[in-house]
Amino acid sequence: MEEENEEKEVEKVEVKTSKEKLFRYLIGIAAFVTIAILIIVKIQNQDFPLIWFFIVGGGFILLLLIPYIYQKVIEAINKGKGKEKSDELPEPASQEELWGIAKKSLTNENYQNHIREHLKTVLHTVGKNLIYEFKVETLYGNQVCHIIINAHFPDRIPGVLFEPDKYELNKIINSQSTNPESDPDEEVTTTENPLTGTKIETHKKIHHKKEKKKEEEKEEPLL
Repeated sequence: MEEENEEKEVEKVEVKTSKEKLFRYLIGIAAFVTIAILIIVKIQNQDFPLIWFFIVGGGFILLLLIPYIYQKVIEAINKGKGKEKSDELPEPASQEELWGIAKKSLTNENYQNHIREHLKTVLHTVGKNLIYEFKVETLYGNQVCHIIINAHFPDRIPGVLFEPDKYELNKIINSQSTNPESDPDEEVTTTENPLTGTKIETHKKIHHKKEKKKEEEKEEPLL
């Protein structure tokens, strides 16, 4: 099947090349005949303006450039479409896969620790990126640890924070996104799994600073 597709592509290229050569050949003949006619006219009529030679020559040059310009425009359009596709995020990894990464992130030489207890999972949406935050308690030291992973790019190094304040936590969550936002507001939704009793918080970053600013301006007393 792949060989047939490749053969068809080769045939398309060959047909396109043949058409381009034929087009150039015909333009060349037409230019030669037209210029020959103009020379004959000029010989017979000395008052015939030379500007016609430039107009005709420029016209044929433009005709030869049209296929090249058309090809460049098509390439630019296809390149733009390719860029749009490249901006699309890959499918997020499963929660089980991300949890496995979270457990391994504490066992490396930097932390040399393990997870004693999984406290909760928090989902964040930052710039269309799904960010997982696993809140756990460590085996050694009994510290509360937050492990931050981008679900679309699980191969990235996770963010690991021990008992961070809200500012530090939001900063790392934001930095894990491929499209980080500046000082976003949050919308928090809490759901509970009826089977396990585990609570899952979903945090969505929302920008509505302009609306807040307008409300504040309305509330300011008139001087």
